[in-house]
Amino acid sequence: VLVYPQPGPGSLNISRGDLTRLEPGEFLNDTLIEWGLKYWLTATGALNPKRAEETHVFSSFFYKKLNQRKCVFPFLCVCV
Repeated sequence: VLVYPQPGPGSLNISRGDLTRLEPGEFLNDTLIEWGLKYWLTATGALNPKRAEETHVFSSFFYKKLNQRKCVFPFLCVCV
């Protein structure tokens, strides 16, 4: 349905299914929470650019990715 902030790296695709989660009695999902944080950061940047530069919003899926252990180099296994 829409892409926020703009199409490109770090943008979110918000679907009709995500929008139905905004109805009363529904629970928010990861996409809507991430959208809210990115929107907040954009609004903060308008009021306090220095604070916005010092702030990073991670995706809610970041921990899952961080927690995966993979070999970064084929000759040396480095857990990340």
